[in-house]
Formats: sequence, structure tokens, C-alpha cells
Amino acid sequence: MTRRSLTLSLRRRPTQLAATAVVVAALVATLNPVPAFAGSERGHPPSGTPQLGVEPIPLTSQQLPDTQVTQELTIDNQGEAPLEWSVYQDVDPDLWLPIRPTTPVETVPTTGPSGPGKLKPFVVHSGRGQRDKEVELKLPPVPPGQIMLTHSPRQAVVAGRSVSCQGLLGLWEYETSYLRHFTPADFGVVGDLQVSSVSFGVEGFLGLSTTLHINLYTLTDAPLRYANLHRIGTASTRLGPGLNRMGMIEVPVTGTVPAGSTLVVEVRAPANVLSTFFLGTHPDGQTADSYLWAPKCGLREPTPTHQIGLPQLQFLINVTGAATVTGCDPLDRTPWLRVGQTSGTVAPGEAQSLPVTFDSAGLVDGDSRTAHLCLASNDPRQPRLAVPVQLDVVGVPAIEVTPQTLASQLETGQVEEHTLTVGNLGSATLDWQIHETSCSQPEDVPWLAVSQTAGSTGAGESHAVVVTVDPTGLPAGDHTTVLCVASNDPEQPRVTVPVELFTCDRIITGRHAEELTVTEGVTCLLPGAQVQGAVNVLDGAGLIARGATVIGPLATFGATVVELTGNQLTGPVSIRGTTGRAVMSGNLVVGSVVVVNNLLPEQAVVVSHNEIIGSLFCTGNQPAPIAESPNTLVGGLALDQCAGLAAPTDQST
Repeated sequence: MTRRSLTLSLRRRPTQLAATAVVVAALVATLNPVPAFAGSERGHPPSGTPQLGVEPIPLTSQQLPDTQVTQELTIDNQGEAPLEWSVYQDVDPDLWLPIRPTTPVETVPTTGPSGPGKLKPFVVHSGRGQRDKEVELKLPPVPPGQIMLTHSPRQAVVAGRSVSCQGLLGLWEYETSYLRHFTPADFGVVGDLQVSSVSFGVEGFLGLSTTLHINLYTLTDAPLRYANLHRIGTASTRLGPGLNRMGMIEVPVTGTVPAGSTLVVEVRAPANVLSTFFLGTHPDGQTADSYLWAPKCGLREPTPTHQIGLPQLQFLINVTGAATVTGCDPLDRTPWLRVGQTSGTVAPGEAQSLPVTFDSAGLVDGDSRTAHLCLASNDPRQPRLAVPVQLDVVGVPAIEVTPQTLASQLETGQVEEHTLTVGNLGSATLDWQIHETSCSQPEDVPWLAVSQTAGSTGAGESHAVVVTVDPTGLPAGDHTTVLCVASNDPEQPRVTVPVELFTCDRIITGRHAEELTVTEGVTCLLPGAQVQGAVNVLDGAGLIARGATVIGPLATFGATVVELTGNQLTGPVSIRGTTGRAVMSGNLVVGSVVVVNNLLPEQAVVVSHNEIIGSLFCTGNQPAPIAESPNTLVGGLALDQCAGLAAPTDQST
């Protein structure tokens, strides 16, 4: 094989030297075929890499004050290589990668490269010793109050990876655009993004000169095509003459990206003769697709590079601008949040649980804490993931209702007001309601009124509710109901308060030092009452005596109600012609007892558990008097209808 050689004399001006260099490069490309790109399979994420998965997102805890709750965060690996992860704490205040899975963008289907042009690499880097060299780039400074968004975990350019659409022998370049999309919300941006500049890597430029156009667009609709792009900013920069390679260029360009929008950044190289430009590509994966547009090479709309068999085309394009951001929160700034471990390895197809503990020490009901727990990994598609975490502190109400019972003894025409206090001993707001009769089936109680039937009581506070008892229209005697206080106290959702009412037309509670004659209504002798004299109840009136003392005879004639319970009666007792209710129970009687001609419509006269020092005579009663058992002690004789009510002789001696 004959070895070829080429000797050129380069004693010319810079522009002539640049043109000559392009010709030489084209000849070199012709004499030395460009090596094929490695790893040209389609699809993403790249094969042979890990794939980070995390759930649940977000991670939340609702708990009591001064408690600790541990939740499990599951980290899984659906990739093909071990996943290395760690809790991300070294927060770069300027350079921002996405903190959540990037928003996908629909693209126009393509059949692959075609047309008069060919996608070719930078020939200067196609030879041995040049290809795949990496150069770490120095980022341009980020102005105070601004951030730089990137999809490139490493700010580096690798040689021999980029392409442009070129004509015959590489002597001219067809129009080629390099594009990326940025959804600001994926980076934690809240609100609008005010773009101030775009920076991009350069693998190489060779030739006389070219003017690059940097365009900012918002994507107005799907799919990603120029008809759906609205330009919000544009700028240009000039390169050449000569050779420029493995560096970074920053171009000031302004535009406003509204909240919720997707920004598309384009670096366009125009058609040129004897000049070629190659935007820099970076190694180690990307967090969103790169797009290429080259109509002379068959790419008539922005096309994902992995769809044309060039997954190594990962364009290094950054966007700088002003925005409000929510970023990662280091653990040393979140004392209420702890993790069980800060790093780990997950095998392909496996999962790992990360204990995350929420601590509400020192917090009170209504307090809330939010943060982003960020995980760094070797997943090239998702090197950083922010998991929103939120702690909500909720207290527990604790109801206290006092008094536990409401009791009234009222004469007709009297009204009594009770104060029912609904207190909250807990640490959260108590919501309560008051129902009459029951909580499940409340009914209106006509003799009861509640000033407030519902309310909310703060922690440590109380509400006073006025309960009014009015016996108007009620028959004499006992009346009972309950007030049910229902609340959001989880330990005691219902509190029942018995309400007792004893009402009479006249109530005697103390010493009555004379004869007592009841001519109308119902008179009541309450415990402790003492009547020193005869007691007579006339036709149509009534008597209720409970725990009282009567020194003298007691006689009723045609009463509506006679109720003698637990009294000490010194003198004979006569109960005649009662028309409503008659009860004689638990009394000590020093004298004889006569129960005669009581015609009761509903229940017989009750004669039970008395001790009678004298005889017991019952006759003409309909129905006949009754008792639970023969339990009345009778000192004399038990006659006629009451003969069977006296206790056996062995119990009465």
C-alpha cells in the first residue's frame, strides 16, 4: 500500500488560513473515513444503567404534638445496573438539576436522517487520540439572585460526539439547530422565569466565520414542532475566523417564561461554506431529551437524538435567569426530619426501605413544616430527585362537660336556669353539638330550652350554655330526659347529661307547724319536710310526699294522685276514692292504714315495703292493691284485699 503525503505552505492571512484549514480537514475526512458512533441503539434510558424509583411522593405525616412518627420511603431500581443513592445535602445554590421526573414532551415521528446532507462529526476530533477526550468546563458566573438550569449532571464536553448536517466533502454546512426543553416547574421554580442568558458547550468550530442564533420559545401546544413554538427572545453571537473547540460560550438573551410553561432553547448554526460548527455534548447521561433539527438531513422538525440512533448526542445547554425556587433542604436545616440512613445500594429489580422520621417536638396544633428531601443517584436520567415532605401537627380535643347532672324541683309557674359548661382540656379545637333526648334520634323536649346548640371551643377554653327548665303544662311528679353533647373528641365522642325535673303546684321543704289541707292542685312534701298537724287532701287535689314527716292523721278523699314514699307518719292513714295514681311504699306508719274505693284506670294501688304499727285494711279498690311480694310488715291484722300483701308472721315479729 502506497503511503500518501500532503504538504501545504500556510503563509497567508488569517481568513485564508481558516479557509485552507477547512479544505485540509475535508481532505483528511475523505482520506480517513469517520469512525462509527458507539452505542447507537434507540430508546431511553440507556441500557445497562440503573433507574431510580421512589414512592410515595409526596411523603406526609399528620400527628399529635410532641410525637415521633416513622414513615417508609421505598427506593427501587428498575434498571440494569446497581443503583447508588444518597441523601443529597451538598446543595449548589446556583446550578439546578430537575428535582422531579421531567415533564415529557411529545415530538413529531421521524423516519431518520435522509436528504442531500449527511450528519457528520467534527473531523478534527475523528482521529485516534482525539475522540472521546473529555474537558471539564468552567461555568460562567451566575448573577446574584439568579439560578442556572441544566439537564447535564456534568459540565463537560466530550470530543468526537457532536454532529452537524454537511454537504459533499464537508466543504459546506447546511443549517443545523441544537435544542433542549426546560419545564421550570421540574426544577422547583415557582412562578415566572426571567431568562437572562444561555450558555452552551462547543465541541468545535472551524472556518472563516459564522453567526449563531440563540432563540427562546415557549411551547404552546403538542407536539414539539416549530408551528407550536412562540418566540419570546432572540440573540446572536459570532464565531471565527480560525479554530475554536472544547469550550463554553455564554450569550445574553432575555425572555419571560410564564409559570406552568415549557421553555425551548435553540442554538442555530446557519448554512455556511468553508465553516462548520458543532455544539458540545456531555457525558454521563441527561435528565431530558436533546433535539436536532436539520432539514437537509431529513430532520424537518426538532427530533430527539435517541430516535435517530444517536443517543450520545446529549447537548450541553444551560439557561440562567431569575426565579423563585423550591429546592433541596439539607437535613441539618430540618430538625423535625430524620432519615434512618443517608446512602445505599439497590440491586437491579430490587427495592430498599428508607425510614423517615417526623418529629413534632415543641410544635402545637396547626403548625406545619414542609421541605424537599433530595436523593442523588447514578441514574443518568434522574441524578437528583426531590421528595416533598410535609408535617402537619394536629392536636386532639378532650371534652369536659359539667355538671354531670341537672336537677330541678319547681312549683308551677317557676322557671330555673342551669349553666352547662362545655370545656376543652385537649390541644385542638373542640367542635360540639347539643341534642335533646338522644344523639342518635334527638327529639324536642317542650319543658327544656338550650341557649346554644353548637359551637367550637379552643384548646384550654370553655363555653357556658344556659339550660332553661320550665314545667308549665306538666303534670306533677317526675320528668326526666337527657342532653347529649356530641363532639369531635375521638376518645369521648358523646357525653350524656341526665336532666331531672320534679314539679308540683306547691312544694313544702321545711317545717309546717300547722294543719295542712290541700283543696286544689298537687302539694309536694320533699325530703326533710315536717308537718305538725293533720293532712287532708280533698276531692280533685293531690299529695306527693317523699321522705317527709307528718305528725298527725293523713287522709285523702277523691284525690287525683296520692304518692307516699319513704315517710314517717305518726297517726292513722286513710286513702279513699283516688282517681289517678296511688302509691304507698317504704313508709313507717304509727297507726292503722285504710285503702278504700280507689278506682284507678291504669295501675292498681301499690302497697309495698311498709312497716305498719297497726292494722291494714283494703276494700272496694279496682283493681285490688298490689305489691312485688308480700313484704309489708303489719303489726295488727291485714284484711280483705290486703290480706295477701302482709309479710309472713315470722318476718313480722
